[in-house]
Amino acid sequence: MSEPSPVLISILTGEEQLLVREAEDRLTLAALGAPPNSFNFSAGSAAEDRGDTINLARTRAMMSRRRVVVLRDIDKADVDLLDALIAYAEHPNPDTTLILTGLKMPPPAGGKDRGRVLANLVKKIGDVRRFDAKDASPVPFAQAEAKRGGCTMDARAAELLVSLNGPELLGLRQEVNKLCTFMGGSGAITVEEVDLLCSLVADARLWGLTDAIVARDLDAAIDALGHVFADGGDGEAHRLLSQVAWKLRELLEVQSYLRMNPRPASAPAAWAREAPQRRRRVEELLTKRPLDPVKTMAALARTNRRFHRSGPSAQHIFEGFVIDLLSNT
Repeated sequence: MSEPSPVLISILTGEEQLLVREAEDRLTLAALGAPPNSFNFSAGSAAEDRGDTINLARTRAMMSRRRVVVLRDIDKADVDLLDALIAYAEHPNPDTTLILTGLKMPPPAGGKDRGRVLANLVKKIGDVRRFDAKDASPVPFAQAEAKRGGCTMDARAAELLVSLNGPELLGLRQEVNKLCTFMGGSGAITVEEVDLLCSLVADARLWGLTDAIVARDLDAAIDALGHVFADGGDGEAHRLLSQVAWKLRELLEVQSYLRMNPRPASAPAAWAREAPQRRRRVEELLTKRPLDPVKTMAALARTNRRFHRSGPSAQHIFEGFVIDLLSNT
């Protein structure tokens, strides 16, 4: 039985960059049949490419049967690079597996959508996939990562970790690695360990912003945004949107709980773990001026669409999202 033909070109995009990177690793291993080395593997960024990627992809493989060339940050590719990639996709080197990765394909320029042209070409000869938050189940993922680190994590602890850090997988992996290191690579990670190691920074960072949204306090929201973006810039905006969305989901759940008559004996699990003083303050705000679920979800949907279009930076889009919430909910 003959071996399947190797993938000539693959495009891997999406917000879940951990899934993108793992798909890249699987393609690399499948193409080379062994871990990559400096003779058969190279990786670079589209933001810094000066023709190196295409030159390497066209070069005959040496010291191995195939060569893998990875070009990351494809969303930052300029027109010249995209034109070169389109020309390459029309006549790819059979000795090379070319992997293009990033958050999304580049936007149209000069009246031509080169990203779409490239993707359509690749679909005919290779592999085009997208990985978004809907493809991930964060709680089971956190538990599986704990198991990989030699520990166990019960569902309550995993749910708390996700509520504190958001569902983005790369951030969850980093937090679980921190917890496993704290545990010495064995034992059960419980709510107590998650609360001890992960709550302080996440709460100060996220609840400061979401509290300002609930209070419709523009000055407090601007101050919180200033702290959030002090170091992270555009790269922080995508991660932060998923975290704030998760917190807003919790607040809408709490708001529904407060409106129930008769009210259930127990509050939502994540809310029950909050400090009593904070619960009272936020419950009072939600009762006096509740969030509009429809407008909140609409603002999230609009912001998500804007992240995938050309125009303002991701940071400015996220800041607009916060102002939108303050004025419309």
